[in-house]
Amino acid sequence: IVPSDFKQRVRGRFNDVHARLGALDESLRDFAHSIRSTTAVARPVADAVESELRALENATDIEVDLEVQGNLTTLSDSQKIVLFRVVQEALSNVRKHSEASRVSVLLRNRRTFVDVSVADDGCGFDPRGLDQNRLGLSGISERVRLLGGAVEIETSAGVGTTVHATLPQWRPSTPATATVYAATS
Repeated sequence: IVPSDFKQRVRGRFNDVHARLGALDESLRDFAHSIRSTTAVARPVADAVESELRALENATDIEVDLEVQGNLTTLSDSQKIVLFRVVQEALSNVRKHSEASRVSVLLRNRRTFVDVSVADDGCGFDPRGLDQNRLGLSGISERVRLLGGAVEIETSAGVGTTVHATLPQWRPSTPATATVYAATS
């Protein structure tokens, strides 16, 4: 039994502990997501993305849709991981901020590029207010840029958000093509 003059103080402490546990839970979820990048390499990237969508659907009331165009089996491990990370971050933002009822992901592999789009029907946001020091969207933009690609974010308040990342096609050189290139240089 807590004396009445300490009840408010004890209640405040419990609220603080509860808030800290919530923050810890969120951090652990983010950490668990961060170590799952090998999922995108160990199996087809479309399957890894499908798993992320199903996890979002099971944890929320958000309807999900995945469309795959082209053959994604020729992607490099780096491309797979970056595409997977773009989807992870976009879905994390949908879950945390968008108030969306639907999200769709489009993975496309074309002759000269591979891209992914994640679109939601949520509340959108003002992109000018995006904190560039945060690791989220700016972090995936940097990953995509390092592979020669670009990220576009289309959004405005009340309209929803589309995150679109494009990577150039890349094929590792073989010893034969490297020799031909060296001989013609």
